[in-house]
Amino acid sequence: MSNFSRLVLGSGITLGALAATLSAGAAAQPQTQPQGQLQVYSIDSQTLDGALKSFARQSGVQILFSQEDVAGLHSPPLNGQFTVDAALSHLLGGNGLSAVHAGPNIIVVRSAEPVLHKMTHAEAAPAEPVVREATPSAAVETPVPPADDIIVTGTLIRQSSLPSPVNIISTENLVARGITNASELVRVLPANAGSESQVDQLNQPLTSGTAQFNLRNLGLGSTLVLVNNRRQTLSAVAATDGSTFTDINSIMPLIALQRVEVVKDGAAATYGSDAVAGVVNFITRTSVDQPEVSARVNFIDGARQYDLQGIAGAEIGGGDLVVAASFYESTRLGTDERSFSRARTFGQPSWHSVSSFGQPGSYFVPSLNSFVPDLDCGNPAFPDSFLRSPTDAFCQFDFSEYFDLLPK
Repeated sequence: MSNFSRLVLGSGITLGALAATLSAGAAAQPQTQPQGQLQVYSIDSQTLDGALKSFARQSGVQILFSQEDVAGLHSPPLNGQFTVDAALSHLLGGNGLSAVHAGPNIIVVRSAEPVLHKMTHAEAAPAEPVVREATPSAAVETPVPPADDIIVTGTLIRQSSLPSPVNIISTENLVARGITNASELVRVLPANAGSESQVDQLNQPLTSGTAQFNLRNLGLGSTLVLVNNRRQTLSAVAATDGSTFTDINSIMPLIALQRVEVVKDGAAATYGSDAVAGVVNFITRTSVDQPEVSARVNFIDGARQYDLQGIAGAEIGGGDLVVAASFYESTRLGTDERSFSRARTFGQPSWHSVSSFGQPGSYFVPSLNSFVPDLDCGNPAFPDSFLRSPTDAFCQFDFSEYFDLLPK
């Protein structure tokens, strides 16, 4: 491992045998002086490690070096006006080190060649007289690109390969599955769980007709929705638990969709906290050669679904204009229209949609120190109320027939 690969790229941090400039240097002089401009320095004779840190504070330049290279070395005092290169050359003089400009505000100090013998304090050369104006020494080299590999932990630069798992849903996949609206799109992705795309009007009266992605069931507001790489506004309604989300039913007709890209990993570091669960990016069609129309009707025993979509395109002013529209309607299919969704099919067990807080209700009688059901419990006027036994203290209420299998 070379000395350069062991450098610490940071300010005010020392890890093991590595050292870097103090962050106080930027605070002492927030703006770095131009390379050829004179600047006043006041640095006493001391270890080279301390002298380089003092130089970083007074110049505002980041100095990167390996602790192994400066161990046991001392620098002469520096007092007066110098350019950055001349001042650094004076501090490094005779120690077998060179300075390389790695950036507009970064200088790397490293061994010019293998050092066979490092000077001790007793062997240190006496301080030279202060020179008011000096030219850059030959020890300051011309900027050269580092030869070692640079390992990047995180970046926003576009890459050919992405570390996060990405699913691509094409229009061919949607046609093969017979999907024509976004509320059905959430069922295509196995990583999606907990979406409220087919909500009933009993539990979620505000969000009926909306749909959203909920990757890994981390919450309706934890998946970021993009359209052509741009954020979308939140829905005007919220779920009963207060969760806000992007309504994918109101984004676009699916006939205008080219593909859907889904990042199934957390992307909060790139996009923000609304992408904790992942990102869904809708990519639209950029051109249409000829008009297209799509129609579908679902005939269900007790309900009907109608879906009509159309798209057209034209070249205008050297660009492509694409216009798409869709109409979707679904009638209600209640749980009372199917036996498998009714509590009485299973003997109205307690684990089904049965509650002891119904109409008529039950009352607590202090003299008896117990609950007593309403006398009208079991009255034909209340067909959904019943007693499990003549001695039942609570009037039970069966609300299993008030849900939607298909919302309106």
